[in-house]
Amino acid sequence: MKPTSARFLDPICLPNILIFLAIDHKRAMLTQMKPEVRAYLAEIGRRGGRRSRRVLAPETARRMVRLREARRAFKRFHARCFWSSPKDYLVTMEDIPWLGRQLMTHGGRDGWRIGAGLCR
Repeated sequence: MKPTSARFLDPICLPNILIFLAIDHKRAMLTQMKPEVRAYLAEIGRRGGRRSRRVLAPETARRMVRLREARRAFKRFHARCFWSSPKDYLVTMEDIPWLGRQLMTHGGRDGWRIGAGLCR
């Protein structure tokens, strides 16, 4: 039988102790918080929850995804296709047709596939 102090070093018990300490630490932090701070955090939490529930139109969501994919492709293929452009260039919606053409021309098979998807 193991001594009691060695039980805490057991790999099975150690995560449980760490979780308990983390929860206990947060509980202590919340009880020491001033009421004004607690009210402020509750208010901004409510506002964030309302804002995150917004509904995007399907077309807007598709444009956002298309722009995100174009920006990823610009970074991924910068050395191969976009070496003459600054590395930190921010791709906009107006740049997507140009970006697709460059990918299909100079990006190889992967670039062609991504460029064709952007040009749809």
